[in-house]
Amino acid sequence: MTKGVEVAQAKAEVATKKKRTAKKKSTATKAKAKTSAKKKTVTVKSAPAPVKASSGPITDWTQLADSTLKRKTVAQLTEYLTEKGVSVEKSMKKADLLSAVKSL
Repeated sequence: MTKGVEVAQAKAEVATKKKRTAKKKSTATKAKAKTSAKKKTVTVKSAPAPVKASSGPITDWTQLADSTLKRKTVAQLTEYLTEKGVSVEKSMKKADLLSAVKSL
């Protein structure tokens, strides 16, 4: 090939790359426009539903689900059991404390 043909091909490649990047930028701009349009739309929420009056937090832990009881710390379990009049030893493990709460 001659030098003039090589230069022309190189210029054509550069022009093609510029077109591709321009397409990518316009696609990115369109995507940003879509997301920004989504961000601008605001949904009006109705007032939150009134909370039903309850008798307060559950004070009887025997009614709690197992998963809820398992989330209690050893300190919380020991405090609860001592409030209920159950003697708690320091050597008791969490499983022992959980079974003591369930047996009340």
